[in-house]
Amino acid sequence: MKKDGRYRSICCLCHCSCGFIAEMEGGRLKSFQGDPEHPANRGYLCPKAASMEELSRSPDRLTTPLKREGGRFREISWEQAYDYAAFRLSKILESHGSDSLMRCSGAPVSYDARDGFNYLMRLCHSPNATGSSSYCMVPRVTAFQMVAGGKPEPDFDHAELILLWGSNPKETNRMGGYCAFDGIQKVLNRARVRGAQIIFIDPIKNSSVQPGDLWLPIFPGSDLALALAMLRQIINGALYDKAFVNTYTVGFEELKAHVQPYTLEFAEKKTGIPREKIAWLSERFARSPAATICEGNGLDMYCNTVYTVQAIAALLGITGRIDAPGGVVFLPFVPQASMNNLSPAKMAMKYHYPLFRDIPFPAVKEALLSDAPDRPRAMIVHHANPVLINANSVRTRQALRKLEFLMVDDIFMTATAQEADLILPAKTGFETYGYKAYTSFDRCFVAFSQPLFDAPGQAKSVFEMEYEIGKRMGFSDQYPFHDEISWIEYALAPAGISFETLQKEHLIFFDKPITYRKYQKTGFQTPSGKLELYSQRMKSHGYSPMPVFAEGSGEEFVQYAQEYPLWITTYRPGEFVHTKLHNLPATAKRHPSPILWISPADAQTYGIQAGDHVTVQTPDGEGIFLAQLKEIPWKNLIVLEFGWGNPTDQGADLNRMTPDREWDPISGGTPNRLFRGKIREVARKNDSASIFSFGTKR
Repeated sequence: MKKDGRYRSICCLCHCSCGFIAEMEGGRLKSFQGDPEHPANRGYLCPKAASMEELSRSPDRLTTPLKREGGRFREISWEQAYDYAAFRLSKILESHGSDSLMRCSGAPVSYDARDGFNYLMRLCHSPNATGSSSYCMVPRVTAFQMVAGGKPEPDFDHAELILLWGSNPKETNRMGGYCAFDGIQKVLNRARVRGAQIIFIDPIKNSSVQPGDLWLPIFPGSDLALALAMLRQIINGALYDKAFVNTYTVGFEELKAHVQPYTLEFAEKKTGIPREKIAWLSERFARSPAATICEGNGLDMYCNTVYTVQAIAALLGITGRIDAPGGVVFLPFVPQASMNNLSPAKMAMKYHYPLFRDIPFPAVKEALLSDAPDRPRAMIVHHANPVLINANSVRTRQALRKLEFLMVDDIFMTATAQEADLILPAKTGFETYGYKAYTSFDRCFVAFSQPLFDAPGQAKSVFEMEYEIGKRMGFSDQYPFHDEISWIEYALAPAGISFETLQKEHLIFFDKPITYRKYQKTGFQTPSGKLELYSQRMKSHGYSPMPVFAEGSGEEFVQYAQEYPLWITTYRPGEFVHTKLHNLPATAKRHPSPILWISPADAQTYGIQAGDHVTVQTPDGEGIFLAQLKEIPWKNLIVLEFGWGNPTDQGADLNRMTPDREWDPISGGTPNRLFRGKIREVARKNDSASIFSFGTKR
């Protein structure tokens, strides 16, 4: 139990890892506030932070190891759990080899989430890494790597024009993929005060748009058409940076010829944005003295994400905005030890995704469902919930049941844990020691997190679990850590930081200077050393070397159009973290049910009122959502909320409704943000009887 007093720590609930100060009294949280000295948030905290004590003390917490026997879970001791896990993993490795073991991880909102069970994979000689990466920023990182050799960050404070493309920073509180400094709202407000123009490109007017900003509504999934038309407009109008293009790029002439079919008329038809606005945006972006693009999660979960962001990277490239002031910049980072130094590239190639960093989970799912001879036989699921994250959760469950052994560690019983052979109760980040490294346009720094609450029951840190299982597999002498404290010591050794120093100082800064146009001395980290507008790497693996616009499959976009007249796109509210927090009292009170947003005009068509319970059906499944009205600029487009469906919240699992018949050929991303559906039934609030029904009943 924490002694009474004030403690500095960092929030573990999302990627921002904001600093806070907690006052403890009698083992309980008396009060908390944002840490004004923490550079990432400067005192700001989002509503999620209020969940920290509820999260720790929730009656839904897993508190003891659970083993599946005869279709039911039985409580067992930790010694039994460790022995069972080590025995099953060892036997499968002995029978099928190292490639038979797979680690599935979720978004690394904390570093114990990033690193847990990674070193065990290394000792087992397995590079098999899968998880949620196909649905998040890794396809966008892949695109930038193909063009520029790495992922740069938006330089907001020096930009005169800021394009927030598929980005809602008010909900995510992030400046970019890895950068954090001052809190994004302060950064954008500074930009507005100095007169920078902020333009949002998004299907729906999101909560970040302020008076004075410009919002360009774009039809979901058509962003590539806009980017290609902008490239054509800038190139044909000779608005590109000729000196930069001639000196530091390859493939410009090929790109110039490639984009000619993508006219303003073509883009207007696909995007819904008038051609005059596309022409204006192209010229405004090209002529601005300093312009940046922050591409966000709104571009993820389509079948063309990599090509879309490849085109966006090319826009930044031909205008000389990569690693330039006010553009996007490569930033330094704090050195850390690698947990698993085995590259998954070989395995990704085996699964036919040679350019992707991880093995896309959809590829793993198909290997399992097809009983491929070299399929995974055992899977460790750490800080992940693939059943709810992946398209078509019914088939995902079926795939997981094909495994010989599935082990899950988590804090709650999740939809994925329900399928496990062994469940291990984990501590939250508010019950363990940890750290987070940050980069920014000021300097790099590391922050310390510490336990505030005692973990319930027998919950343990992931590094203690990992070590104890590894020890029983014969790896004890090879482990550099045995708990979270020794893990921090090992991870930060390359930075020269000890646990004792970090605990004492809490924030440690690295004065690594931010420099621009590093390519002038070192080139870009690409095979050619230049910005690659034409990617030979992509061509060598059978992909188009330049982004190609393609419609979705005939099955999804044509065959189902008559029976399923609605387009459906999706979103996640900022008060939740992926599939977590829905079961906590504070969040449940504010947001008790998954939402359906519908325009007033479409609501009138279907006889829907705000507060109605609406059953939405797709070719793959259905769910019930709480209707709310919203101005949506597209006829027959509705927006559904993602993240529900765990046994602790009992909300509609959106991914029971999403298709997995097609995917991005480079990243494995599926079209979770654009698919067909229809309104099947409408019931008034607090009335279980249907008042309207459409189509066939169950």
